[in-house]
Amino acid sequence: MRRQFLFTLVSLIALVMAFPPAGKCARVESLYEWLLEKEHPIKTYVSDVTDSSGKAEECIALLKSNLEEMLATRKKISFTVVPDKAAADIIMDSDIVEFFWTDTDPVDDITGIVPILLDAA
Repeated sequence: MRRQFLFTLVSLIALVMAFPPAGKCARVESLYEWLLEKEHPIKTYVSDVTDSSGKAEECIALLKSNLEEMLATRKKISFTVVPDKAAADIIMDSDIVEFFWTDTDPVDDITGIVPILLDAA
């Protein structure tokens, strides 16, 4: 009995190694490459944005609408925004963990005075 079980187990392992599963187990280098291979538009659902920072209540609806608009206007990869999670290929969840607002351009603060003077000259 033990010998028969061992023989069956070794036979199953040999079969699996000889005929690996195909299709779903294909290796993809990146999500971008996988999306490029798709011929039809990718159905995407954008969930409501959550705010863990507690500072961005006014921006939540704007962020969701901007995400939906940007996905719909992509050119190389075609996305279709769907209103239901069940119909989606991809579900996009967003969470604001830190919110920083400034009236000035942050690039001006980072570069310093030397590049600004050179640019003015």
